[in-house]
Amino acid sequence: MPSFLTDIWNQITALFTSIGSLPSTTQGIVAFGFMFVGALFCFLGYHFFKYLLGLAGFLTAGVLGLAAAYYYAPQWPEIAHYSIAAVTGAIGALIFYSIFFVFGFLLFGAVATMWLFLLILPRNWGVYRMLITLGAGFTGGLAALILRRQLLILATAAIGALAIVAGVGHFQGWPLSPTGLMQPHSLDGALLESMGWLDTTQQIIIYGVMGLFFVAGLVVQSLLPEKKDNDRNN
Repeated sequence: MPSFLTDIWNQITALFTSIGSLPSTTQGIVAFGFMFVGALFCFLGYHFFKYLLGLAGFLTAGVLGLAAAYYYAPQWPEIAHYSIAAVTGAIGALIFYSIFFVFGFLLFGAVATMWLFLLILPRNWGVYRMLITLGAGFTGGLAALILRRQLLILATAAIGALAIVAGVGHFQGWPLSPTGLMQPHSLDGALLESMGWLDTTQQIIIYGVMGLFFVAGLVVQSLLPEKKDNDRNN
């Protein structure tokens, strides 16, 4: 890899890593944000999809903007840090919201499926892991077009359940936390491996609670009435 690309990648990695260095109060707020947005995705994801996509963009870009402000300008006052976070969050919300109108459900289905597969597939699978992930992304994107309601309910319930448990994980000291999910190495299987370090009881609780939220999200979203103008508004 050319040196300038390596430098860029190192800067990106350092920025994501710096999220773990944010003040504890700020990390707590981010954790609550994950739980709130996760609950909305889990139980209302399909019905308010494009708006929740924008909200997820605001949270993600806002956290990254705040981390960048603390990382590159730690001497600035906190009001400046949070102002930068608000601006980057607004930009992220606009981008995520706009993506819906450009790519519709195709991109979300592909990216969400690939992200979930990268989180759960062991990294020692090597090239097969990437091939499976790419195949799953293609399948997920295609399924999102064909089985839009069913696929989006499934995907948003899963992502929402994961976000809720990750928010709780911040306060419990679990590897599965907002900080853990937002690290680049979380997608190479490291997060899944670190979860294996927990004792069996903790793992049962974590995956059990996640499963309960996932099933509850599926049930609630499936029971909510379909909007007649759903095609235009979602």
